Amino acid sequence: MPETKKGAFDDAVRYSCGELHALPREKRRRLGIVGSLELKPISIKDALAIEQNALVHATVISRLSAGPVNLSPVESQKRRKLYEDETCSNCSPAPAPGLGYLLSSSPYAARLSTQTYVELCEEICELLNRDWQFSPHLRYASAVILAKRLLVNGQAAIVNTVEQYGRQNTVEIHRESFVLQKGQPTITSLPPSVKTPYPKVWPVAVLTIDGKRLIIGTKPLTTSSLRLDRVAEPSIGASTPSYVLPDTSHPLASKIFLDAEHLEIGLRMAENKDTWSVLRNDLLYQLRQVKTMFFDAPTFYLCPALSFFADNHTCQPYSIFSLAALDQAHSVDGVAASNVFHTIACDVIRDGSHAVLKKERVQ
Repeated sequence: MPETKKGAFDDAVRYSCGELHALPREKRRRLGIVGSLELKPISIKDALAIEQNALVHATVISRLSAGPVNLSPVESQKRRKLYEDETCSNCSPAPAPGLGYLLSSSPYAARLSTQTYVELCEEICELLNRDWQFSPHLRYASAVILAKRLLVNGQAAIVNTVEQYGRQNTVEIHRESFVLQKGQPTITSLPPSVKTPYPKVWPVAVLTIDGKRLIIGTKPLTTSSLRLDRVAEPSIGASTPSYVLPDTSHPLASKIFLDAEHLEIGLRMAENKDTWSVLRNDLLYQLRQVKTMFFDAPTFYLCPALSFFADNHTCQPYSIFSLAALDQAHSVDGVAASNVFHTIACDVIRDGSHAVLKKERVQ
């Protein structure tokens, strides 16, 4: 069973995926996914010498070539029993292309089956990249749009919490830094010079002193995520070790799916220039996990957004502003310091740039 010689390598891959007539963008993305999984097309001929193509891992090809092979489909797992709180497949909307297997095989399939996802499109990419100096309310709208998104490229994760940060000092004091190390530029969330699947939207893992941070360039930092393709501990905080993007080929092969409900809410928020927070409740839990620059009002922007896995305060990453409210906070000094920052945050949210910290408030 030699590797296929039927046409070009790319055509064999597309034939195996049933996408010979797909759009060019979908074809390129499928090739990237196949390459990242180290799959190769093989040629299979029946008794009439009619040839078909299939994809297998490179390590399997030599074993298949050793002798006669009987081919048969591997049936999917036994259909899950539908419980009373689940929606039957006849009533559920069809999943977005590329999501069907994930949504049916995930350990969280019952919960995910109640959601509708759509792939990120160019129009939304343009909205996510608009200038915050002229449209500051979009930092909140884009946070809502990107929360609860799915990242898929052989591994799959849902983003539970996203925090918005700018790239320029004139827009955001807690901006992403762009520096040289040993004369070489460091890895940032800026998209590469090659054409990317989503214009100016680029998932990347940036190495920092806290670990690898999962950032979606434009501007959001993932501070809580959960693997959907297997059971794993959630990643909480500034680092995201559970979702790996080791090199440029992996982001190129990644698909981004948005929650349809969050997308609709975010688009409505984008029309309201008076928006100043993502939600009206739990305001202190909408403050970002920052460590410095508490003298500057933008430090207190209320622009994290949450998925349904983290839609109450007990499931959210805590910050210096919310540690005081944590039931199991073991550090007495930490709680005392958090109470001070909690007070400062309340004053800034209430009074803005006119806020003043009075001595009697912290004694």
